[in-house]
Parts: sequence; structure tokens; C-alpha cells
Amino acid sequence: MVVSTHLMEDTEGACDDATVLSPAGRVAFHGPPATLAAAGGYAAVVAA
Repeated sequence: MVVSTHLMEDTEGACDDATVLSPAGRVAFHGPPATLAAAGGYAAVVAA
């Protein structure tokens, strides 16, 4: 199932894993939502 959201609370409650795509369409992050939050969220993993 694919869920598209900008709200981390939705992701943490509904998903075991999250994948973040960069604006170029590449995978910038894949793993547990808590790990994504600890890494600084979308902006931090896309900028890396």
C-alpha cells in the first residue's frame, strides 16, 4: 500500500517502514518512521 503524507504522526501510526523520494525521484530514505524523525525528517534526508 502506498500512503502519501507530510505528517509524521500519520506515518508513525500507520506504517512500519517509510520511503522518502527526493525531488529527482531517487530514494533518499527507507526505514522506520522513528528513524526518519530522529534523522531530522524529510528536509534533512533529502539534503544529505
